[in-house]
Amino acid sequence: MNGKARLALRPVPASAARARAFVEKTLGEWGCAGLVDSARLLASELVTNAVLHARTDLDLVVLLVPRGVRIEVEDRSASAPVVRRYEDEAMTGRGLALVEELASTWGVDERPQGKAVWFEIHSN
Repeated sequence: MNGKARLALRPVPASAARARAFVEKTLGEWGCAGLVDSARLLASELVTNAVLHARTDLDLVVLLVPRGVRIEVEDRSASAPVVRRYEDEAMTGRGLALVEELASTWGVDERPQGKAVWFEIHSN
């Protein structure tokens, strides 16, 4: 079993749905069904953030790590994401707050042509 899968995405709203389906299929094939719900949600949030803020082509990378899975969203923008706090009625702005709450760990890595925002979800 290969422990790495990659999906190229365009900066369009439909990319979030493609990312969710890709994460679900990949983790199912790897026998990680227990991690699918959180991984699918958080991947969708990171892809949506990249579509809205980076506005560049992006790559979704799913990796098996010793304690679970790591998901990265690579874009071509050097602008770092910011965790914001919004009012309960706000329609946007909760993506990174969800990542911060549900992921085992997360971060941002600089890349030669942009950045990767990533998170890990560990098995119990």
